[in-house]
Amino acid sequence: MKRESISNPYFTQEEIDAAIAAAPDYVYDPESPYDPNNEAEVEAYWSKAVVTFPGGHPHQDPLWRTRHKLPQTMASGKPPTPKPGKPVTK
Repeated sequence: MKRESISNPYFTQEEIDAAIAAAPDYVYDPESPYDPNNEAEVEAYWSKAVVTFPGGHPHQDPLWRTRHKLPQTMASGKPPTPKPGKPVTK
């Protein structure tokens, strides 16, 4: 027996038309870095965007440590040798 999906991710054309009809003609968002109603400001803002593909962010790269040179104290895994008269802070 084939399982039937319990959720329908698709919208009907009537739902899409109703959502477009209910959308406001003008948007006022004081926290926005640009006026979304001004096409020139929107284009200028998004022209500075940088696309990061999945896995391209340094925090998502499991081999980040092998591709970047670490300071000698961190690379060896040993704590730095304290200088006389100075406490070691972590």
